[in-house]
Amino acid sequence: MKTNPIIISLAHNYHDSCISLSFGNEIIASLECERIFRAKKICASPAQMELAVSFILKRFNLNISDIDYFILGALNNPYSETTSFEDISEFKINFQGRKIPALIIRHHLAHAGFYYCSPFNDALIVSCDGGGDLGERIAYFEGKGQNIKRVNAEFDNHISTKPYGQFSSFLYNEPFSEGKLMALASYGAEDMKLNERVEAVFPLLKNVTFREGQNILNKHFPEFSNTIISDFDKAAQLASSVQKVFIAKRLSNISDIYNKSLSKNIVLVGGSALNLACNSEIYNR
Repeated sequence: MKTNPIIISLAHNYHDSCISLSFGNEIIASLECERIFRAKKICASPAQMELAVSFILKRFNLNISDIDYFILGALNNPYSETTSFEDISEFKINFQGRKIPALIIRHHLAHAGFYYCSPFNDALIVSCDGGGDLGERIAYFEGKGQNIKRVNAEFDNHISTKPYGQFSSFLYNEPFSEGKLMALASYGAEDMKLNERVEAVFPLLKNVTFREGQNILNKHFPEFSNTIISDFDKAAQLASSVQKVFIAKRLSNISDIYNKSLSKNIVLVGGSALNLACNSEIYNR
């Protein structure tokens, strides 16, 4: 094995496909596909990803024959029909006429890798998302030194960001609007009864399709439909309740695992780690 192999990493994520180039353990470049194809929240096709790889290789005077390894995220991976329950699995990828060794990294382990960017030598790594390979949306890992180990515990009742995402799409009539809901929530007034209604619906949104989730919300919250256009204050009220319920559940879930962890440090990763209000509450605890 080379001391500094040339590695291309591909993530065919549904809303932010991207690639990176590494020389050994040093990341040389990272590129969001939306920057090349001028399309926000792009889910790149294999053909588009090949163009993106060619673009970054040309930028560094490399060609396909120079690549030693590929790293691929397991989520939405078009090069492998099945996903292993192993966090890391090996296979070979046929790419631009070459058969190249590759590693498939499961979605939440890939998130957990951000631990290496933290200042900690040990930490509980908390990954929470609206999706993941094999339907996994929540995972916990223990980081110690250069090692990351999955926490094997029972957390089927832990909340993911899927209900949050469903509510955001319901309010804004488009997918991937979680950031908008987070901002909107700051304008909402406290409403304990609405909080209770939202909390009761969260479990119903745990494992449903996008359309099923929207139907559930239209049934339980018909008076809030299209209020982002017709009644800003009312929309903000629902957003505020969703935010409050989500934060309360995340605090409870993380406490369950944190209290059993050997580390006193926490690294938050995945989509939920972009929720600044939630992060602040976790930090303050």
